Amino acid sequence: MWLIIRDSDSTVEGTNYNCMPPAPWGHTVVEWHGAEPGIGDRDPTLDNPAWSALTNAHVDFDELADLANSEVAWLENVIPQIATMDMENLRTVLQRLAQENLRQIKAWHYLFRRL
Repeated sequence: MWLIIRDSDSTVEGTNYNCMPPAPWGHTVVEWHGAEPGIGDRDPTLDNPAWSALTNAHVDFDELADLANSEVAWLENVIPQIATMDMENLRTVLQRLAQENLRQIKAWHYLFRRL
């Protein structure tokens, strides 16, 4: 499909499935292979990792449940050890927790923007 994008604010002005339409003044026409965006939505073709990763990713809910179970088991094992960890192990644990928090915040940010 072809998207007609307004140059001034990178929003979708229209779509065309048949052929590449001519670009009106102040607009750009780009090809898009994902789900059809709504009129006024942000241009999904922009280099935005949060948008492209979540809109183009297939969600396997069984895999997510397994991942959540393994994270819970890991946390149940690590939390009691935090008080006695040396600095190197503590850095590793904190880095993993920070990365997980970042992934969750990005996912929530995407969901709230889509609602």
